Amino acid sequence: MKYTANNYFKESNFMDFTLNCTLGFTDSSIDILKNNIEEIENIYPAYSKDIVVKLNNSENVIKFYSINNNINKLELVDGNFPTAPNEILVDSKLNIGIGETLTIENTDFLTTNSIKVVGKVNSPLYISIERGNSTIGNGKVSGFMYVNEDIINSKVYTDLYVTVKNPDNLLTYSNDYSNYIDSIK
Repeated sequence: MKYTANNYFKESNFMDFTLNCTLGFTDSSIDILKNNIEEIENIYPAYSKDIVVKLNNSENVIKFYSINNNINKLELVDGNFPTAPNEILVDSKLNIGIGETLTIENTDFLTTNSIKVVGKVNSPLYISIERGNSTIGNGKVSGFMYVNEDIINSKVYTDLYVTVKNPDNLLTYSNDYSNYIDSIK
């Protein structure tokens, strides 16, 4: 089981750890980390935000992420990857059809409130059925959606996905791997 998970994480180029900041990270923040922690191999900046979305006549908390094809690679289950800024990918577990246009109300996170579903995906960020908790809405995340960075309205990054040097010989769920990552954090 550990080997299967380890292979899955390698294939999806899963991050070793993430840094989150509601105030945000800038390019200079990233440079400071890269220049001062020699074990860091790469840092992939990203955006995310919980937004209440009306789906099937009920309000749902959806975790929105920016699409990044270099880290935490998505598995396309149905449809296509976006080719236009207002096209999105949705959690394969959500009851939303490809081709549906969603209206996102009351958000300053996106530059548009109309987005079209073009694909359904699985994400290595969600390997269990649970989608997590939130501080908004009913407190429970119902699913996730991935949008192009082109329609995200933010001057700072909310997440940094970090990969480290030389973890290849360590199993993801081993104590040695955990100790190595903890020593870097």
